[in-house]
Amino acid sequence: MEKERLTAADVALRSAQPDRPLPGPGRKISGNAVRCKNCGDVIESQSTHDFVKCSCGACAVDGGIEYLRRVLRDESAYEELSEFEN
Repeated sequence: MEKERLTAADVALRSAQPDRPLPGPGRKISGNAVRCKNCGDVIESQSTHDFVKCSCGACAVDGGIEYLRRVLRDESAYEELSEFEN
């Protein structure tokens, strides 16, 4: 059986949002977004190198539907809103 390989962003996401399902084999990202708990902005990365920061700078997203990358001041500063296809 092959082990699931996780990127650093996946590990950070899993530790910050343990109940949130992550893309696995056969699952594709259909939306890459977060809500900043500091300023309330909902930010979404729409293409591979579309790096988007919230207005207060506490969090950023990148990767579009290719990968999930989070840049955070604090892992508890955001709510995960990404969506996945089956």
